[in-house]
Amino acid sequence: MAFSSIKRYISSNFPINEYKEKNYLEFNSNEFILIDEGILFKYQLYSNGEYNITNIYDNGSLIYLNSDNFGLFTKSDCSFYKVSERELNSIKDESIQKNIYEFLKTELIKKNMFIRDFSRFGKSERVLSTLIRLCNSFGVIKNNCIMIDIKLSHTELSQITYMARENVSRTMAKLKKEGIISYERGKIIVYDFEFLMKELQCEDCSIINCSMK
Repeated sequence: MAFSSIKRYISSNFPINEYKEKNYLEFNSNEFILIDEGILFKYQLYSNGEYNITNIYDNGSLIYLNSDNFGLFTKSDCSFYKVSERELNSIKDESIQKNIYEFLKTELIKKNMFIRDFSRFGKSERVLSTLIRLCNSFGVIKNNCIMIDIKLSHTELSQITYMARENVSRTMAKLKKEGIISYERGKIIVYDFEFLMKELQCEDCSIINCSMK
């Protein structure tokens, strides 16, 4: 388990919080969240009231909220632990402090990769990039295909890709027509993951860094 020391400490020393699905949750800045069970969207809220989904997390995920502009949305019923960065930094345990450093370093790498990709990609490429990240995060091999084991609407995909819903739907319809993807009970099936990689001229990136989590 990645960052196991910090996760064990949080789950052993802090109370669990439980929320029903479809709740918007606000937090103070510089807080860590450890998901016990459920699916959470991390969103960024803008001054005009609009928001975008920046990450999707599930069981065992560790989340860092470093700004008041970020919050969480419960995609499903959820339970999680919450602790401030100040409390964690006060712990006199070398393995935990090393975990915190490594985790924050990884978060920065993922953020920079996302900014780099989305700044140079067009609309269609943003959808392909998001599909790759979703496969890396929630992909399950099924009959030589990859099933993205989470239900996402085109509206939610548009909030991830910073695009209008119509543009997302157009790109997804084209991919379906070409046999690259299909749908099964609301979940996306990717038939040709290599096609997505080649279209974006993907580098040999770490799956941890090229992830929605």
